[in-house]
Amino acid sequence: MMEHLIIILQWLMPGGIGAVITWIVSKTIRKARETKEVHDVYKTLYEHISETLEKLQNEVDNLHKELGRFRRAVSKSYGCIYYANCPVQHELQISEAINRKNGSGKAGRQPRNRDAVNKNDSGSGGENETDNSDTETA
Repeated sequence: MMEHLIIILQWLMPGGIGAVITWIVSKTIRKARETKEVHDVYKTLYEHISETLEKLQNEVDNLHKELGRFRRAVSKSYGCIYYANCPVQHELQISEAINRKNGSGKAGRQPRNRDAVNKNDSGSGGENETDNSDTETA
């Protein structure tokens, strides 16, 4: 009876028990390689994303610094004796009017009345000077 069982096992597994062990080991090795490949891909993606994130963070930091300098410069401009004829202030007013027309201005906020500044303007502000009294009133 035992001999018949051995004959049937040898017929089902021609390579014997060594083939079964080899198949199990190769299956384990294949799974380990696949796991390592997936891990390597994730590691590469993580490194690439980390580099990109670091570059973007540095860019955002630089933009925050520039915005801070810009805000300080604009806040100091209000005390300048040349404020009424300042070409930078004129460009900012044009930009503000464009933003209001495009709807990107802050909701519920009224524009400042510049009639007093426009009356004091001597008209020698340069070639970019325009009459903004109609666009400023709301």
